Amino acid sequence: MGETRSVLGVNGAPEGEAVVGVGIDLGATSLRAACAIQSDVRMLTWEDGSETTPAAIAMIGDKVLLGQRALEQTRNHVHDVVIEPLGLKGATFLGGVRHPVEEILGWWFAEVSARARSLMGPGRQRFVVCVPFEQRERLAPIVAAAASLAGAELLNTVQSTTAAAVCHGWSKGLGETELLVTDAGARKVESAVIRLRSDRVSVLGRAGESCGGRFLDERLAEACIHALVPGLDPRRLDSAKRDDVITRCEQARLELSRAETAHVQVSFLGDDAAWRVTRQELERVAAPLRAGVTATCERVIAESGLDPARLGAVIVIGAMGEMPLVLNAVRDATGREPEVSVGSGLASRGAA
Repeated sequence: MGETRSVLGVNGAPEGEAVVGVGIDLGATSLRAACAIQSDVRMLTWEDGSETTPAAIAMIGDKVLLGQRALEQTRNHVHDVVIEPLGLKGATFLGGVRHPVEEILGWWFAEVSARARSLMGPGRQRFVVCVPFEQRERLAPIVAAAASLAGAELLNTVQSTTAAAVCHGWSKGLGETELLVTDAGARKVESAVIRLRSDRVSVLGRAGESCGGRFLDERLAEACIHALVPGLDPRRLDSAKRDDVITRCEQARLELSRAETAHVQVSFLGDDAAWRVTRQELERVAAPLRAGVTATCERVIAESGLDPARLGAVIVIGAMGEMPLVLNAVRDATGREPEVSVGSGLASRGAA
């Protein structure tokens, strides 16, 4: 591809000034953030102690809620909650007031900035934000405006695969190398071959497919509803009930990464309404996902012109990264054993 840049676009800081690098990996449905002063890199944690929080944003009355507290409002205030803020195409109504998408995303910048200051102390904060590759042209100016509204200094927007490669290379002390990174996220699968040099990052190949964890959870939810209520069109359910089924299917999918069967309890159909789903059923529903993972890996290898055996590592990140079906697809496409880095904040740490 020939895309080359200094490492994540980070420039030298004025002499004597404490600079805090802040990296945000804002996915379709979740958010991770890290901050760094030189080699001291730390993940932000949220109310439940986790390093991952839902990307949801809500406004109840005049109060802004973020993360898990926002997601909980879908039970009673579903029209005042944005579950996937990156999917907003323009202004939307929250709390009865029309808010520009830049303002809505700006609330996340303000929250992350405050938490980074609490964790790392005072200093000049500089943000790098991971955005999906296929939406970078649309999202880059929106993210820049959101940062400005929050009073944050945005250095760059990058892709999660690039940031993850930088972090992996730095933490492993790999020096000059080429890495293949696959991000199996909520709405998309993206693969990239990244060349790391001492002060430059080059993207040798990149490809993406519009499928991912959220896609799979929605397909599972449709199968669940059809099994429990034959003939019911899932699209006829109100959004709160449908989102509840999708959330329960997500939990079942995660369980099926470790077990052969799982149960989906559908609360609005009664206490006895449960769907037993097997890993075999999951893999049938997930066939398009496996095809998408295989296709992206094969395309970036062909585009880079590299023999997979020459790669320094093959890495899998993202919400779907631990799913056996995803790992098998990467293994089949590359002939390499993938290194799984799910839950480590690799992209956000690399951005920081």
